[in-house]
Amino acid sequence: MKNIRKNYNNIDELIIDMQSKENKFKKIFKVIQVVFFLFIFIYAAIFLTSRNGAYIMAGGCYIIAFILFIIYAHKYLKKYEAINYSEPIKKVLEEAELRYRKYNFDILIVLAGVLFINAATLLVLISKFSDRYTSLNIVIVVEIVFFIIIVIAWFLGVLTWEKDNKPIWLSIKKVLKELEE
Repeated sequence: MKNIRKNYNNIDELIIDMQSKENKFKKIFKVIQVVFFLFIFIYAAIFLTSRNGAYIMAGGCYIIAFILFIIYAHKYLKKYEAINYSEPIKKVLEEAELRYRKYNFDILIVLAGVLFINAATLLVLISKFSDRYTSLNIVIVVEIVFFIIIVIAWFLGVLTWEKDNKPIWLSIKKVLKELEE
């Protein structure tokens, strides 16, 4: 994989690029919150009004997953809204270095949401197809599909980070190192 690296001629160029990306992220996180908030109502109407106990539990799992996604988006939206570029450059860059890292501990919130969706999907499919297939067969197929989806999503996420955020992250680290010297 070819490493795409943007060279920043000066710190102002880096800050402008960061501000642009962070404004984009704010818009994305606002949309995510609205979409998943709507999903809560849609899934509540579909699943929680059912007479099937498995569907009701699945609806609860979907709703918990969407709430977790909203919490994640809200946390990052607040983080991006709190950025203050008028603070000392070293502090701005130290905080930005944390934001632009490939992996953050907060990804566990998203992972928990994905696990709730996995559980909900299992509940629905076992309830719907248990007359034709064994529960074990359904679980195996669902888990294989989920694993493939997670691997593809992870791979696409890493590629996106490599292309969009890694150059900024590396530049931030370089400038911070220069400031330390």
